[in-house]
Amino acid sequence: MKTTASPKPAAHSDGASSSKPLLSLDSGVFNDVPVTLQAQLGQATLSIQDMLALRAGSVVKLDLKLNDRIELHLNSSLVARGEIVAVGDNFGVRITEIAERK
Repeated sequence: MKTTASPKPAAHSDGASSSKPLLSLDSGVFNDVPVTLQAQLGQATLSIQDMLALRAGSVVKLDLKLNDRIELHLNSSLVARGEIVAVGDNFGVRITEIAERK
């Protein structure tokens, strides 16, 4: 059986090395692109038996201590850490550290 690869489109250059890029971060094109920011409060490991025993009013102990920093994930990537604060009747996160890029 013979396979053929699709030819890649050739990059065309008109010799203008100082031409503008197609997009730039300040172009506004990305302003309406949705991203998901999650504040990870903690986690717990339960047995199936313990999970099935959960009822309204049950308390699940998380692995995070009361004053520990929580992690903020942007589209599943760690971007910052912070502390929980009250914002009116809601919770919020005060950013205390920007995560290092890997």
